[in-house]
Amino acid sequence: MTARRAVYSEEDAAAALVPLAAKCAHLGLIRLLCDEGATLTRLVASLRERLLHNQWPSEWPTIDEPFLSAVLASAGKTEPPSSSASK
Repeated sequence: MTARRAVYSEEDAAAALVPLAAKCAHLGLIRLLCDEGATLTRLVASLRERLLHNQWPSEWPTIDEPFLSAVLASAGKTEPPSSSASK
């Protein structure tokens, strides 16, 4: 049997992430989101942009912008050095 690979849009990913991110915000758990790598960090950045530009779907739970900014700031501190750094 061959495994099927599900392909989801950024919109689907954002909709799936928002309830978890809202719970993390409520509990003050920044590390759970920023430690998951660049893909999730980009998604959090996308959520923050939606919030800043009043494009947050009304059916999604509310997340404060300072929480999303804190996740992004913390993720930036834990990013590995770029490969272009001099040796």
